[in-house]
Amino acid sequence: GHNGLLYPPGDDDALRHLVNRLAGDPLGRRRLGSAGRQLVAARSWRALGDELVQHYRRLIDHRQPLAA
Repeated sequence: GHNGLLYPPGDDDALRHLVNRLAGDPLGRRRLGSAGRQLVAARSWRALGDELVQHYRRLIDHRQPLAA
Protein backbone atom coordinates (compact mmCIF):
# COMPACT_ATOMS: atom_id res chain seq x y z
CA GLY A 1 0.00 0.00 0.00
CA HIS A 2 0.91 3.61 -0.35
CA ASN A 3 0.24 4.77 3.23
CA GLY A 4 -0.74 1.57 4.99
CA LEU A 5 -1.07 -2.17 4.64
CA LEU A 6 -4.28 -4.18 4.56
CA TYR A 7 -4.97 -7.71 5.68
CA PRO A 8 -8.19 -9.68 6.12
CA PRO A 9 -9.83 -9.02 9.50
CA GLY A 10 -9.05 -11.77 11.97
CA ASP A 11 -6.25 -13.24 9.84
CA ASP A 12 -3.44 -13.38 12.38
CA ASP A 13 -1.09 -15.12 9.95
CA ALA A 14 -1.51 -12.35 7.36
CA LEU A 15 -0.87 -9.69 10.02
CA ARG A 16 2.19 -11.56 11.28
CA HIS A 17 3.50 -11.77 7.70
CA LEU A 18 3.08 -8.00 7.19
CA VAL A 19 4.76 -7.15 10.50
CA ASN A 20 7.68 -9.47 9.71
CA ARG A 21 7.96 -7.98 6.23
CA LEU A 22 8.11 -4.46 7.64
CA ALA A 23 10.58 -5.53 10.33
CA GLY A 24 13.04 -6.44 7.60
CA ASP A 25 12.35 -3.43 5.37
CA PRO A 26 13.55 -0.13 6.89
CA LEU A 27 13.03 1.76 3.62
CA GLY A 28 9.47 0.44 3.33
CA ARG A 29 8.74 1.52 6.92
CA ARG A 30 10.05 5.02 6.19
CA ARG A 31 7.98 5.26 3.00
CA LEU A 32 4.77 4.16 4.74
CA GLY A 33 5.43 6.48 7.68
CA SER A 34 6.12 9.45 5.44
CA ALA A 35 3.04 8.83 3.28
CA GLY A 36 0.87 8.44 6.40
CA ARG A 37 2.16 11.69 7.90
CA GLN A 38 1.49 13.53 4.61
CA LEU A 39 -2.05 12.15 4.50
CA VAL A 40 -2.79 13.28 8.05
CA ALA A 41 -1.17 16.69 7.56
CA ALA A 42 -3.37 17.34 4.52
CA ARG A 43 -6.59 16.90 6.51
CA SER A 44 -8.22 18.71 9.39
CA TRP A 45 -9.78 17.00 12.39
CA ARG A 46 -13.12 18.42 11.28
CA ALA A 47 -12.80 16.86 7.80
CA LEU A 48 -11.74 13.51 9.26
CA GLY A 49 -14.70 13.57 11.65
CA ASP A 50 -17.11 14.43 8.82
CA GLU A 51 -15.73 11.56 6.72
CA LEU A 52 -16.12 9.13 9.61
CA VAL A 53 -19.73 10.20 10.21
CA GLN A 54 -20.54 9.76 6.52
CA HIS A 55 -18.92 6.33 6.53
CA TYR A 56 -21.05 5.21 9.50
CA ARG A 57 -24.20 6.65 7.90
CA ARG A 58 -23.55 4.59 4.75
CA LEU A 59 -23.04 1.49 6.89
CA ILE A 60 -26.30 2.11 8.76
CA ASP A 61 -28.20 2.73 5.52
CA HIS A 62 -27.00 -0.59 4.09
CA ARG A 63 -27.05 -2.75 7.20
CA GLN A 64 -28.44 -6.22 7.10
CA PRO A 65 -30.70 -7.58 9.82
CA LEU A 66 -28.97 -9.87 12.30
CA ALA A 67 -29.80 -13.54 11.97
CA ALA A 68 -31.72 -14.97 14.90
